Amino acid sequence: MNKVLAAELYKLKHSMILWLIPIGALLSPVTHTVSALISGASPTWEEWASHLILFVLLTPILFSIMTGYVIAREYQHNTINNVLTYPYARLTFLIAKIIVVMMTIVATCLLSFGGSVLFGLWVVQEGLTTHDFLISLFSHAIVAALYILLIPLWAFISIVGKSNIPAVIVGLAMIPAPFIIGGSGNFNRVVQFILRAAGMGKPVNIWPSLIILGSLFLIFLLISSLVYTKSDVHSGS
Repeated sequence: MNKVLAAELYKLKHSMILWLIPIGALLSPVTHTVSALISGASPTWEEWASHLILFVLLTPILFSIMTGYVIAREYQHNTINNVLTYPYARLTFLIAKIIVVMMTIVATCLLSFGGSVLFGLWVVQEGLTTHDFLISLFSHAIVAALYILLIPLWAFISIVGKSNIPAVIVGLAMIPAPFIIGGSGNFNRVVQFILRAAGMGKPVNIWPSLIILGSLFLIFLLISSLVYTKSDVHSGS
């Protein structure tokens, strides 16, 4: 597993897709910092937390691109027939790829958290309390956890489609989903749910959402594993 994981990380390191991590992570805090400087606003840390809206809005497409690229890379490069003949269990390759995607999601959320705090220290006039710091940290951790649970879904779509495009399409479709389901205010409620789960304002129970997404994680992980391990060795050639 270590060699396969190292190989996947090496391939990711030498791809342009890696630039999505800093771009996706810093776009939201930078955008809100510029907006605050132009308007002359002096937000509180609680108001500053609203920048998470843009980050959560962009992450479905961001993380679906990452997942689709890592999972379907060999299909698109017509090298899947070579990879699956290596002396490792096929499931090892899939698990290594999923771990790599998890690492990119965690890295993106951590960098976004760091950018949120650093840029916030620039535009927010009040001092940063431990409570505000932890809300920012926990909210980004919740975002990471929620999207990690969606990795097997994007992986399954990429394996079946033998391309990253189907996963990207699904990621794009997820962006307007809250608006379509509950109107323009529903997306803000999603973000407020995340912030409340992180400790801001009235407490909220996040376990039902985690149970539903956790069930989807296990179901699609099982299906993806079965499809990947049973694939024709010449797929994509």
